[in-house]
Amino acid sequence: MRLLVATGRTNGRVEDDLDGCVEGELVLIEEPGEGHLHLDDDCACLRTFTGLGSGAATTTALVVDSALAESDARLAVRGALEDRGRIDPDRTTRDDAERHVDEALARVVAVAEHFPVDTVVGRRGERVFPRIGR
Repeated sequence: MRLLVATGRTNGRVEDDLDGCVEGELVLIEEPGEGHLHLDDDCACLRTFTGLGSGAATTTALVVDSALAESDARLAVRGALEDRGRIDPDRTTRDDAERHVDEALARVVAVAEHFPVDTVVGRRGERVFPRIGR
């Protein structure tokens, strides 16, 4: 399955690039928080990917053809969403938890399937684009 992982490739070429993730860790495309509806907002949440394990942000992600099974990817995403409080095991219903996992994984897979493997991508809001150079 195609997924996105953190990469340092092309990172640092743009003045406000961030590179806090662990190289190669799976990343999510987080939705902007309330109040960040305009792409001219200066919030990093509009231009970063979030590492599943580290919880850190990066402005560059790499499209990979992962050997990870979908069930394992779902487990990793669920764990990350629980760590961030998006899924509360004591309060979130199973159906709501599965919906959150489905949505988060679907965003990543949709982007990864849109670009060739080994493409470095960046984002601005919902728009994801290839970053040029190595």
